[in-house]
Amino acid sequence: MELRGKVNVSKKRIDYAINILFLAVAIYAFVESRSFSQSTQIWPRNVSILMILTGTLLLFRTYLPETVRPIVEDMSFFSSEEEEVTEQVGSKDEAGVHSEDAENEHDGQSVGRYPIDNSVFTAVSMLSYLVLGFTVGLLWATPIFVAFYCWWFQKPWYLTLILSIVGFGVAYGFWDLLYLPIDQGELTESVIG
Repeated sequence: MELRGKVNVSKKRIDYAINILFLAVAIYAFVESRSFSQSTQIWPRNVSILMILTGTLLLFRTYLPETVRPIVEDMSFFSSEEEEVTEQVGSKDEAGVHSEDAENEHDGQSVGRYPIDNSVFTAVSMLSYLVLGFTVGLLWATPIFVAFYCWWFQKPWYLTLILSIVGFGVAYGFWDLLYLPIDQGELTESVIG
């Protein structure tokens, strides 16, 4: 992946960076869950422990035994080959002719609206979801996130609407059944009171 025309970043490094980012979020969630009441800290603590364990497995997957490694290998975003993306997008083949195969190969990684790698988009959108949830509350941020995610991957409008309603329903279930204060964020608390 080329950033600003000069930096050469391998897919493996992007994968490790995203993994470390999610590990940091999981550790933060585990630490912050101590500030919740006894009954509400169970869910975030269990999820963060699961994220820490699986993130650690993914981080050190090259050191796992051969029998376990296929279970944790990521086949969905990247091809099985470990390949570097060239420094120049317009690379030339040996005859000096512009190589369209290199561009098509890079474009195949992004199925969204813009030529951004799917894993980078997912990480950025998850962070945006967390920031929006912190600002206005996860109850209201969830359908916005689902709608944006579906729009990005060019899903039909009716599927986007249905999944956004389902996302709101799941968030509402957490709010109503578990008595989690996910309907309020920093902005909504200061405006509504």
